[in-house]
Formats: sequence, C-alpha cells, structure tokens
Amino acid sequence: MTESISTHEDGCPLVAVDRRLQDAHRLWHQAEESYFDPDGFRIAAQNTVQTLRTVTFILQKHKRLVPDFDMWYGVKEQPGYWQKRLAADPLMCWMKDARNRIEKQRDLEANSFVRAEVLASYLEEGPRVEVPAHLFRNPAALMQSIPEDVLRKHGTTVQEVAATLARKRRLYLVGIGTSWHAALVAGHWFRRFAPGTVTVQSWHSFEFCAYPPELGADDAVIIISHRGTKTYSYLALEMAKASGAYTVSITSTDPGPRIQVSDVVLNTVEPERSATQSPWASAPY
Repeated sequence: MTESISTHEDGCPLVAVDRRLQDAHRLWHQAEESYFDPDGFRIAAQNTVQTLRTVTFILQKHKRLVPDFDMWYGVKEQPGYWQKRLAADPLMCWMKDARNRIEKQRDLEANSFVRAEVLASYLEEGPRVEVPAHLFRNPAALMQSIPEDVLRKHGTTVQEVAATLARKRRLYLVGIGTSWHAALVAGHWFRRFAPGTVTVQSWHSFEFCAYPPELGADDAVIIISHRGTKTYSYLALEMAKASGAYTVSITSTDPGPRIQVSDVVLNTVEPERSATQSPWASAPY
C-alpha cells in the first residue's frame, strides 16, 4: 500500500524521481544564496551533487514502471542509450566522480577567485595590472597591492598637471550637460581632497562664455567634454587660451579637433553613443 501511494501520487508513476529533482533544484538555489559564506556554499553545493546522483538510482529502482527500460536507459551488462550518452558527457562524468569523492574521500576543493584589474591611469593606453585578491578584501587593500613601477609608468603627465594646478591662483572646471555634472563633482573632490591649494569654481560652459570671469596667467581652466564638439565648451577653451590661462581638456579617446588645442589633453574612455554618458561621468578624473 505504501509503495502504491509513493509511486502513483498526483498521477505520476515517477513521482519519487520528480521529488528528488525538486530537492536538487532547491539545494542548488541554497548554494547560490550562500555563495559568500564559504562553509554554507560548500555544504549546499555538495548536497546538490549527492542528490543529483541519486536520481538515476531511484529511476533504476522503479524501472518496472518504464516500458523497455533496459533498452532505453541500460543495465550494467549492456549500457543503453542514456547510459552511453551520460558516460560521454564531461559534466556528467565530473558529477559522478565528484559524488564519489564527497562520499568516500574528502570535500570538493573551492575554486572561486576574485579577478581585480586596476587602471593605473585613464590616459590613453594606460597600463592595466591584475593584482592578487581575496573575496572579502577591501578596495584600499587592492590599491596598496599595485606595484609602484606600474603607477609610475604612466602617471607622469597627470603628476605634471597636478603640480601646475597647485601653482595657480584659481581653477575653473567647465562643462555642459553630463560634463557639467562631472564638473560639479570634480569641484567637490578638489575642495575635499586638496583644500587650500587653489580656489576652485565649477562653471556651466554657456555661462562661462556669456559672463566670463577675469582670466590670466595665474589661472587654470579644465574643460570637460566627452565628444569635444559642444560649441560653448570649445569656445570656453579658446577664450581661456586667449587670456593666457593654463588649459586642460578632459575628453574621450576620439574627440573633436577644437577641444584638443589645450595645453594638455587627457583622454579617458572610448566615445559613447548614448546622450547621457554614465561610465564617462563616473570616471575618476
């Protein structure tokens, strides 16, 4: 009576197999949810492997419910279609070996890793370096692990710009659209991380051209323009150069020609098609 209920529940002759597959599905999601808990992930993942391996055992136990089962699946003496197919599948072979290792030898080895790539500079062709990383390591520790020679390799121009800006009386950050927002953020960064070194103001490109400040050799103007084609941005640059101010353009890797007449051009990311350039606006100028 018990066997009849267990094999024919809900009208499915293989309900025991279905239930075990559902168990494996649940365990798989438990492994996913506990990924950042190494022990919890290990336990759930190994339980998933063991549970999946029992599916074929239960299927064989109920083979009398499947017509021509031995031909369809196979027996030990004569493998059938599905046994041959599973034996030829690398993933299925790994599952079988993994289950044997878990039950008879030891836990599966964890192979998760963190790949950290740090840009030493956003200048064109700036070096990239992969640094050793661990799952719960903080960004500050990753930065400290960057070899000093990599940082020096491409940072000369940025250091020269920083040294020149430090000798100026005022610094104007100019942009329009998304670049205007970037200029606002950059202004906060200067005031936060370099207080007292230079007076910093963020200007909208139109207002900079329509109501220009008095500029001279003691001033510096940084024009931020992703494409380098906004009229008021390159007009602001031309006006700043004419006044004798030190000029810097922060732009993409393929900008318009008129934004490239500044004293220094800092190229960052490739040109974007979107009107709102999110990666560009979030790049650490």
